[in-house]
Amino acid sequence: MFRGIKYRKYESGRAFGVELEAGNSVTRQEVWSVITKNSHRPALVTDWSQSHSNRYWHVKTDSTCGPKGKGLDYGVEVASFKASGIEDMLHIAEVAGHLRKYGLEINNNCGLHIHADVGDLQPAQVGVLVAHWLKFEHFLFSCVPRHRSLNIYCRGLWQTFHLAPDLEYSAEQIWKVVCPFDLCVFENPERRVALNLMNYATSLRRKRWTRKTVELRLPEGTFCPVHIKNWIRFFLNFVEYSKSQAMPGNISPSLDVAEAMRYCGLGHDEDFYLFSPGLHETRTWLLERCVKYGTGGWNDQARNILNFISQSN
Repeated sequence: MFRGIKYRKYESGRAFGVELEAGNSVTRQEVWSVITKNSHRPALVTDWSQSHSNRYWHVKTDSTCGPKGKGLDYGVEVASFKASGIEDMLHIAEVAGHLRKYGLEINNNCGLHIHADVGDLQPAQVGVLVAHWLKFEHFLFSCVPRHRSLNIYCRGLWQTFHLAPDLEYSAEQIWKVVCPFDLCVFENPERRVALNLMNYATSLRRKRWTRKTVELRLPEGTFCPVHIKNWIRFFLNFVEYSKSQAMPGNISPSLDVAEAMRYCGLGHDEDFYLFSPGLHETRTWLLERCVKYGTGGWNDQARNILNFISQSN
């Protein structure tokens, strides 16, 4: 039984950045040209290098996302400027759409990465965030194509760490388990997880490190505006939602879609929520992805929820 009805709106002003990976169907100079014609932000072309709090689009080579794979050819990475707010989210998605129309192609080696600034969170709060992630990670992996869910560059936390699902961990204990030990920037397997905590961990040990972010690495490569804006909104909404939550009673993975949606901030708990148009779009979009890619009953559950939503509107 629900206690009451509440309204939930997406209104995050949290800083974020997006990394879009592509193959080599279009040169970096062509990517630069498309961006400068369609964005109010400038663009810079370089070989691969890190992007930190840049005010511009950063177009660079990437050895992991060429059509042939790492070590065989190079792809292109487009890193957005440091963004915040709905307008920036929509603008990044719009520019990606122009690149898609121009002919920038993706392949199965490409990913979409989203960095969310969490400099306002203490380690225990990040522990709570991770605990909630662990509750819905299996569901989220059912919302991406198989070539992504099996990708070695975005392994699940459940397959990476030794965690006991039924134990009642504290937030501090969870953080100690998942906190990266190796802070190396290059060829570091601790970065290659679906929820990458490396930058935040580095900021705790290196006081001059200003990139206090957590990174969503799970999504497949895309330049589709609808997918990009919804992945951004999904992830930032999750960060905002988890910030105000208590630790779950356990970290045992959710076995049904409705519970998983609740832990990622798009479901109902003791209250029934009316979602803003933006969150409703993201909620419906995520369920549709589960219907498309999910197996083992996830897709049937998602379809049932979608049918209920459509009958209620």
